[in-house]
Amino acid sequence: MYNNRWINKERINGTIVKDHLMLEQVIEILDAYFCKLDKDINDGNIDDCILSDYILVMSEGMELFREKERGLDNIFLAVNRIKKGFEQKGIPQTVGLYGGGISDFGYSLNVMSLATDTFKKFTNTYNDIAYESISDFCDFVLAEIYTIKESYYDVISGLAGSMIYLVKCPENKKRNFTIIKVSSCLESIITGVHPFGNVMIENWFISNDNIYDEELRMRYPRGLFNFSVSHGLIGPIFALAKASDIVMPKYVSLKVVENALETYREYSRRNEDGVTVWPGQLDFDSYTAKRTDGSDKRQSWCYGSIGITGALYTISKYINDKSLQEFACLNSERIAGCPIDEYELESPIICHGYAGMLLILVKIYRDKNSDLIYMQIIRIVKKMMELYNPGLGYGFRDVRYDIIENIVQKSFVDDNSFLEGSLGIVIALLSLVKCNVYSWDRLLLN
Repeated sequence: MYNNRWINKERINGTIVKDHLMLEQVIEILDAYFCKLDKDINDGNIDDCILSDYILVMSEGMELFREKERGLDNIFLAVNRIKKGFEQKGIPQTVGLYGGGISDFGYSLNVMSLATDTFKKFTNTYNDIAYESISDFCDFVLAEIYTIKESYYDVISGLAGSMIYLVKCPENKKRNFTIIKVSSCLESIITGVHPFGNVMIENWFISNDNIYDEELRMRYPRGLFNFSVSHGLIGPIFALAKASDIVMPKYVSLKVVENALETYREYSRRNEDGVTVWPGQLDFDSYTAKRTDGSDKRQSWCYGSIGITGALYTISKYINDKSLQEFACLNSERIAGCPIDEYELESPIICHGYAGMLLILVKIYRDKNSDLIYMQIIRIVKKMMELYNPGLGYGFRDVRYDIIENIVQKSFVDDNSFLEGSLGIVIALLSLVKCNVYSWDRLLLN
């Protein structure tokens, strides 16, 4: 009979939490979470749509578990459910890194193989099928290159996310060929231009017709340029930089990466706190005039300067740009020096909450050992503890705003996904107590 204590304190191998009481609180939250997760997977209460996320968090926690076989048993249940789903419905039809796409499942399976050394045959078979689907999607995107959508190239649903999955796969000819094909497609999106009215415009421009959200279509009647981590240009830049570190340089032009980074230099501004910020989205006229006010203070992963700063930090290491790395470190310290209340965050989650910021700061702190960053990490952890409620399903709730009949309504949602739920928060907490986090790069961090 298993007990309810999942985390073996003796296996904690790299905690940065120096306060004993805080460390105990983190471990208590992790124990409660994995206990609930254990019950739900064995009772069949884990939704199919988050099975890949489930495998990811179990794999991340594995090296700290008291009884590793317990975690392996649960992963076995989840993988077999995934296999059964594929047999009944086929593999996903989208390539996304999130939301049940091809890259989503593939990424988690490969993290699982790295962390547990299990299901390698199934994972390799899946990878081979995924390579073909991603390659076909590249052909589709190239055929639509002048009428691009964010979902074609972004991290969430597009080819940038596919690249993050591909580099997790074991090296072989099929995988390397697919990386090269995705790289070529992303280069065409980043560097290519096409006519738009009386001007030539970059291929990553999103016309009004191709904006996915009705409210955004009204806000950007002439289309938009997206700079964000979740849906913007930084994703393809990161993907190409990462590919350059994996395949032979002749297949990936670092010049493309360097030129694309110049766009982020041109559209950066200093806010009143001295923090370099970027627009989340820019309308056509503002972009062509290089006009942005630099007023943004939100520090979320998805649309915030901390997300872009974290991505730039890692890109700098891939392309060996010391000055860019110094800039990213300095900007992260400036962000860390701002009061938490100025971050415009309410939720504890990864996407637009404290956990996303925590992961980025922890990553940079482990590299640079900045006291300023460390102190803000501790403040953020305390803030997340305030938002923890053991009486909730998984301990945390996302804060969401919806427009219903033209009225903005606030709600609290129990969610257990990677981006917008407790599962991602737990991975952020795991980053505090273990050195090796396999899923850093899912957030453009490694």
